[in-house]
Amino acid sequence: MKRIILFGGSFDPIHDGHMEMAKSALNQRNADELWLIPAKISPFKDHATDFDKRFHMIQIMTQANEKLKVLEIENNLPSPSYTYQTVVALKAMHPEVHFEYLIGSDQIKKLDQWYEYEKLKNCVQFIVYQRDDVDHGFPIVRGRINHISSTEIRKGISVKTHPRILEYMMREGLYLDQMIQHRLSDFRYQHTVRVKDLAMQIAQKHRIDLKQTYLAAMMHDYCKENTTDIYFENEKLPKAFDHAFAAASLLSKRYYIKDRVVLRAIQGHVSGDSKTDLGKVLYIADKCELGRDYDSKNLIDTAINSLDLGFKAVKNDHKDYLEKRQL
Repeated sequence: MKRIILFGGSFDPIHDGHMEMAKSALNQRNADELWLIPAKISPFKDHATDFDKRFHMIQIMTQANEKLKVLEIENNLPSPSYTYQTVVALKAMHPEVHFEYLIGSDQIKKLDQWYEYEKLKNCVQFIVYQRDDVDHGFPIVRGRINHISSTEIRKGISVKTHPRILEYMMREGLYLDQMIQHRLSDFRYQHTVRVKDLAMQIAQKHRIDLKQTYLAAMMHDYCKENTTDIYFENEKLPKAFDHAFAAASLLSKRYYIKDRVVLRAIQGHVSGDSKTDLGKVLYIADKCELGRDYDSKNLIDTAINSLDLGFKAVKNDHKDYLEKRQL
């Protein structure tokens, strides 16, 4: 009889710790395959990233291992996603398969909260990736204890997942709000949100790529309050430009973004040196967001009507503004 391990979770996003669990279980339980089952909506969580995006990230992580598969089944079952319903459905679809269900030992104390737990444990064999000394009576899978969490990846604290997932997260704008809210002060966070809103408004008017715009706007000040955690070269430019080059460097080196249009827009948002349409949009949005201590409504209207005229007007206005402040 074919032996298959089921491994469910939000996987928001999937990370190296999940893979360590999956591979260890496959090897130690002598299973034919392991099926990862992303939840559509977990009964224990308020919200999750779009199912299709989480599904795609799991595909990226597992595509090199033919024994790992990812299932869409919970996207087609009633919400929220109850493990009991999923297991019953899979057993009906595959009566010739012996299923086991992989959990971490940290979930043992919560099992009695699972929907129809008594029925569930009688229709599938739980196996436990042991992280502690909890006595539970289920078969054990041993492996390295990786202190990795999806929460830390969403906040930008950890990058312990596949490089292509990190790059995908950035391109799709996943978790960016959580990242900047965790890293920046509320003052800087609110500024970033206003810049993003204005940049998206101008970009949409001029048919500029909205995903590029969102990424550049959200990350432009990411290193404004801290540049010590990323190496970058910028010895010839004023200190005020450091955070722009640091943010671009972080995106490139830590998140594998190689889009020069985005990187150069971020680098040029202080000086307005970027000559691309995205660079102009980001410069305008940074200088004209409505939280600034001057009236920029006319400049915004000009930029919405003509990006080039708006860019020139903002550069001239900002030059005058800086000169007045020095008087």
